[in-house]
Amino acid sequence: MFEDAILAQVKLMVETWERKVAKRKDKSKLKCKTAGGIPIKPFYTPGDLAGTGQSEVGIPGQFPYTRGFREVPYSLEGWMMRQPVALGLSKDTRARMEYLEKLGWQLFIGEDEANRLHVQNIALDICSQQGYDPDAPEARGRVGRDGTSLSNMWDFEELYEGKDLTKTEVFFASPDGQLPCLAAYLVYAERRGVPWDKLRLKVSNLWYHSWYWDAAGYPPKHAYKLGPECIAFFRKHVPIAQVASVTGYSPGETGATPSQEVAFSLATAMFITEEAIKVGLDPDDFVPHFYGHDHTSLDLFETVAKFRAKRRMWAKIFRDKFGCQNPMALRLRNFPQTAGSLLQRNEPENNIVRVTLMALAQVLAGADGVWAASFDECLNIPSQRAAQIALRTGQIIFYETNVANVIDPLGGSYYVEWLTSEIERRAWELLNTIEEKGGYLNCWESGWFRSELAREARKWQESIDNKERTIVGVNDFVIDEGEMSALFRIRKGTEQEAVERVRAFRARRDHEKVELALRRLRAALEDMKASWPEACGNLMPAMIEAFRADCTIGETQGLMKEVLGYGYYGRQ
Repeated sequence: MFEDAILAQVKLMVETWERKVAKRKDKSKLKCKTAGGIPIKPFYTPGDLAGTGQSEVGIPGQFPYTRGFREVPYSLEGWMMRQPVALGLSKDTRARMEYLEKLGWQLFIGEDEANRLHVQNIALDICSQQGYDPDAPEARGRVGRDGTSLSNMWDFEELYEGKDLTKTEVFFASPDGQLPCLAAYLVYAERRGVPWDKLRLKVSNLWYHSWYWDAAGYPPKHAYKLGPECIAFFRKHVPIAQVASVTGYSPGETGATPSQEVAFSLATAMFITEEAIKVGLDPDDFVPHFYGHDHTSLDLFETVAKFRAKRRMWAKIFRDKFGCQNPMALRLRNFPQTAGSLLQRNEPENNIVRVTLMALAQVLAGADGVWAASFDECLNIPSQRAAQIALRTGQIIFYETNVANVIDPLGGSYYVEWLTSEIERRAWELLNTIEEKGGYLNCWESGWFRSELAREARKWQESIDNKERTIVGVNDFVIDEGEMSALFRIRKGTEQEAVERVRAFRARRDHEKVELALRRLRAALEDMKASWPEACGNLMPAMIEAFRADCTIGETQGLMKEVLGYGYYGRQ
């Protein structure tokens, strides 16, 4: 990237600096690491980029998309506002959404009124995610406490009635309950007379989550089949939907270093693609509808470098390994999330600063969406005030800082370019290790992924416990404020209302239709187990028929667990 004469001159300058610093008694403090454990120097020069050519960096909008696929800055095409809303019952969630919309919450920041689209990023409560209706014994005491309770078609009607579904992007955070949720939404749209090909959906498709998340869904040998099943259906029937999330966020929350996050999520993307090809799908058609959902840490430069490295690796993998010709298949769109695990219970208002820095890192990294968490996330689901501050965080960054005017403003920094290449190098090594250990599915089933994350999580916690890493207000600069309690609680009587509602819903159904639909759903699940990949394409239609018969999420997802089995975390 630089001429030999320039590199020689820089080398002499570095040697002069080294002689001066060698006399300092505190020079040992110059040995630093990134948050992810990568050793770093006090400064970087052109000499550190000897192995990085201009073609590796490129310019925005061109291969290998290190600098992003956008050809214009955010000031012309704003990022997506990915803030989640989820609490209590459907009516509580809807009321919060309508409040935030009055404050300017919309799909794309900066969009004018005439072109405005809306977004509904809904996290289900843990009961709904695990397939328990509100009146199930397992749901007692948990309904609506950590997300929105969704179980039946009345809930969907209450959430969406009167909304223009063609101008609202919908996302359901419910990894194991994704197919039932989506089927229910499609049936609701159908009853409204809204064509499926006009629906804007962001499908999470996180069938693989049990290797990083303490809520194992289905056994790996069957769970992975849900990926191609979902992709095949939505590419055919809901063509503008995004069909699969390639997440690094939850692995990052579980302990993954940036290099692990990149490698493990790319391994996931490759495995999904290979399995989708086996059922007859074309990667040039479906890969453009994948999207990233990555972790944002407080190490701003490492976060920026990580996103840049992942974009570059994605482009190379899908061009060279899968032979994709569609340029959109080579462009990874990323909708990251600020790290919930880095928000602290002590002095929770300090989290406003933490979230702001992480949101700024997302923007500097060229993210396609900005997800700024609420400062009280470590205590409870967001209060209205905290949700407002989170929304304002992104708006202030966009409108008041001028960072939206330049694409990849840190591109060309010697440090950022070196760190981008270093994370990429380490991630390629990890991808090779995964292959050596028998491939993605074996690393999942054996527990290797999980053990790697657990080791890094222990190292992180030990660095806090021994004060190698300072967390303000937690292990240093601590003040005694007493035990922090929740700043927000859901309405009293929420659970009882949900219980009565689902029971009333069941009572009015045609029970013969329900039983017939559930028998057909069971048959489709059994067929998936016994005749894969030939059976691909049978499950989602059967799931939709179940919701046309007014089955509940608990009934349909419960049947999935009964037939496919319960997941596990790995044997290692």
